[in-house]
Amino acid sequence: MASDNKIYAIGDSHAAYTFHDLPKTLVYHVGPVTMHRIGRDQPILNEHLHIQKDGLWIFCFGEIDVRCHVFKQSQLRPEIDVLRDLASRYEQAILKQNHPHIAILGIVPPTRFHPSKQNPEYPMQGSDQDRLRYTTILNQYLYQICLKNQWVFLHLNPFYQDKEGFMQESLSDGTVHIGDNSRVQTIMNLQLW
Repeated sequence: MASDNKIYAIGDSHAAYTFHDLPKTLVYHVGPVTMHRIGRDQPILNEHLHIQKDGLWIFCFGEIDVRCHVFKQSQLRPEIDVLRDLASRYEQAILKQNHPHIAILGIVPPTRFHPSKQNPEYPMQGSDQDRLRYTTILNQYLYQICLKNQWVFLHLNPFYQDKEGFMQESLSDGTVHIGDNSRVQTIMNLQLW
């Protein structure tokens, strides 16, 4: 893909925080939409993706699932099944869009629990170690999906995680997002072009 093409980042708040103010990048923030919902209710994507067929589309969903929903679902069935199904349905939703240039943003490093970081509408479920494990496994599935479909897996975690795999506080927004996105353009230049 030529480096002069537009980039469209579509997703939850992580799309907005991660890609704001980057050159040639337009952000379509669709609100607090989960990866599960994308797999189930694909019209959310259709509402936005019909706008442009050119450029690279970066799909940015899944952190809310890891933070709020996988733990509850894993009480009902094995977590590996929950995560595999989540990734598989997400893949099918993206494939139905029939876009030639796709990237998937990996799930960002989880934030350690602290009462001040709790969002009452989207509370952290499970332990820090649970959420770290979900992030790691789901990112492995997303990476494999990208390899299979010849998509780009945009993996920012090595540049934003601490030595234990959690979000570096100094690079976050103080809650669950990447706050300092100055590294993102460099990473994209290395991984996309």
